[in-house]
Amino acid sequence: LAWGGVNWSEPRLKIALEVLVFTSVVFLIAFNLEKEGWQTFLYALAAFGTWALWLTRTSVLHPNQPIRHSPSLTLKLFALAISLDIFLLSLLTMLYFVRRNSSEGS
Repeated sequence: LAWGGVNWSEPRLKIALEVLVFTSVVFLIAFNLEKEGWQTFLYALAAFGTWALWLTRTSVLHPNQPIRHSPSLTLKLFALAISLDIFLLSLLTMLYFVRRNSSEGS
């Protein structure tokens, strides 16, 4: 969207959508199965999606560091806000687990 639209022919977009659909279906099947062996197999199969996405890491059609080179200040600020949000969320998650573990030990 930063470049005026979605490029449906971009390989990473295609594989990301395929992985999203594939892993969602596998997760739903595994979640509804009661036998643990099948769940392990299906989760491993879902992990294949991550591997497939990693294989296409060099198949990107957009320029290197497009946000940094973009003339849009709004885009840069939004990318910074997302990064800060993820950082704060990780800190809050860590704090939650530290407090939960310390209260269980008491």
